[in-house]
Amino acid sequence: MPLLEHFIGKSQLSFMIAGMRGEEGQFFIDKFMEVASTIQTMPKTKETDG
Repeated sequence: MPLLEHFIGKSQLSFMIAGMRGEEGQFFIDKFMEVASTIQTMPKTKETDG
């Protein structure tokens, strides 16, 4: 979760964590994984051409 804390606000992050415990928990788990994957693969500052 530390990675996501830099990109998702505290209240939104706590809502998503609470959602993981509910009926639609798998949806929120999948979203966490999707967002984390996007963050890990996006280019870093000054890493792209032009």
